[in-house]
Amino acid sequence: MNDIKNKYPIGELPQSASPSSPIVDEIAEKKKNQKKSLIKMGAMGILTLILLIFSSMHMQIKQMTAETA
Repeated sequence: MNDIKNKYPIGELPQSASPSSPIVDEIAEKKKNQKKSLIKMGAMGILTLILLIFSSMHMQIKQMTAETA
């Protein structure tokens, strides 16, 4: 008979990760990093929008003053 262990043991329940497991810590760290990067991307988007608004206002004001001069 072959004494090869099964890759998926029959009758044994899978072990769940305990809260103190390093895997859980890694997952929490990844979520925190994703949240940070999402906040950074949102801030960059808002700053880009503000720059776009100010630049378009500048162009319109510059054009208005050129017409009246």
